[in-house]
Amino acid sequence: MLVSLALVYAVGIIGAPALAQDRTTIQDAAPGVMLAQTPEFAELIGRWVRTDGDYTIVIKSVDPNGKIDATYANPINISRAEASVERSSLRIFIELRGAGYPGSTYTLTHVPTGDRLTGEYFQAAIRQKFDVIFLRAR
Repeated sequence: MLVSLALVYAVGIIGAPALAQDRTTIQDAAPGVMLAQTPEFAELIGRWVRTDGDYTIVIKSVDPNGKIDATYANPINISRAEASVERSSLRIFIELRGAGYPGSTYTLTHVPTGDRLTGEYFQAAIRQKFDVIFLRAR
């Protein structure tokens, strides 16, 4: 039993740094806010501003399963946000919820050249699709 406890203790101490090696720490624009991120989705972290208006998506983190912690910089809430890798491209799906935006969505792909998110915005209230581009805010 003593050997088992020692092994559990050792794994607990050794296991934590091993997990930390799979993460990258990224400084958010807000002072003192550090966000942990798996390397696969690290390129998505940041503030993204739509080129045709003042629409901003702030991606704070993405967990290893692709669940995104993000905000949309206006009164509209994000009800669902997910990242995935498809054919070696990083893809994002965001669903919005709010007055006038019941189920409106963004389907975006990260384009490393130019560091942008491109794709489609579906405005559910009017059932219309728009091509959109988001650039990383500097």
